Amino acid sequence: TFGLPEAMSQVQEQKRELESVKNRVSARTRELNDAFRKVEDLHEEVKLLRDHTKRFDPSFKITAQKIGFTPTAEGEQDAELEWAGESMKPGFRLDISAYKVKTAMELEKAKAVTLQLEREVEALEVERLEMKTQLRHLSLQRG
Repeated sequence: TFGLPEAMSQVQEQKRELESVKNRVSARTRELNDAFRKVEDLHEEVKLLRDHTKRFDPSFKITAQKIGFTPTAEGEQDAELEWAGESMKPGFRLDISAYKVKTAMELEKAKAVTLQLEREVEALEVERLEMKTQLRHLSLQRG
C-alpha cells in the first residue's frame, strides 16, 4: 500500500538527494573555476617569459639551456631541446602580479580609446545628418 505518508517521505528524500547533488555540482564548479584561474596565471607567466626572453635571446637556445634544457643531439645548431631537470626547483613560481596590472592597464587604455572613438563617430554622424538636412533645404530653396 502506497499512501500519502509514503509519497511525502519519498518527496522529502528526493529533495534531500537534489540538494546533495546541487552541493556537489557547486563544489565541482568552484574547483573548476580555481583550475581555470591557475591555467590563466600559467598562461600569463608563459607570455611574460616569452616577452622577456625574446628581447635578449630571440632563438631561445641560450635561455633554454640556462634553465635546464639541453640539446638532444650534440653539436647540431637547430637541435630540439630536452629538459635536464636539475636547475629548476619544483616549487618555482613567478610573480606575475605586475604583468597582470600592466595587461589590465593596457586593456583599460584600449577600452578608453575605443569609447572616445565611438563618441567621435557619433558626433560625426550627427554632423553628417545636419549637413544632409541643410543640403535638402538649400536644394529646395534653389528649386
